[in-house]
Amino acid sequence: MTRPELPRSLAVRTLAAGSVLYRAHGVERGAIFFGPVAGEAPRSRFDAPDGSYRVMYLGLTDEAAFIEGVIHSAVPRRIISERTLAQRAISTVHVIRPIRAARLYGRYLVRNGAEAAVAHGADYAGVSRPWSGAIHAHADEVDGILYSARHDDSVLALALFDRAAHKVAAGACHTLSASDLRTLRLLDRYGLALEL
Repeated sequence: MTRPELPRSLAVRTLAAGSVLYRAHGVERGAIFFGPVAGEAPRSRFDAPDGSYRVMYLGLTDEAAFIEGVIHSAVPRRIISERTLAQRAISTVHVIRPIRAARLYGRYLVRNGAEAAVAHGADYAGVSRPWSGAIHAHADEVDGILYSARHDDSVLALALFDRAAHKVAAGACHTLSASDLRTLRLLDRYGLALEL
């Protein structure tokens, strides 16, 4: 795919200092991680196509973090194992300086010259990553991309570029557990049963 043609000025949302974001991650990793690891090929939707920058994926809510970072794909049996849960955590990430993110959701898709396939399609290498590269290189120098979650388009997720690493700080870490009310609430929201 050729490089996306972006408008001269991007439709942007600013997340104020003091805002709280959420990141789902493996329990062995901390709340702050920009990937992929140096030398590894891009894996996730908005990773740099050429490896020139790193990206951290966050949710504006814990639901967004859960559906994007724990339930990576459709769950045909609608069952998640307790073992899978025990390997995951959701951490709060505090915005300590304002974050400006290009809006790739709702009515802002057309304003930024995009379509829903950029955030929801399966062609990461041919569509999503070139868009990430073009937005990262745009003269507006935004900090990331705000998009609706692929498996729950009622919640927003944030792909944060590593040039904004100084704008966030790790908060509390919450391990997912079958005995935890917050975890059970998230499972209930998505109609998922727990396999013990």
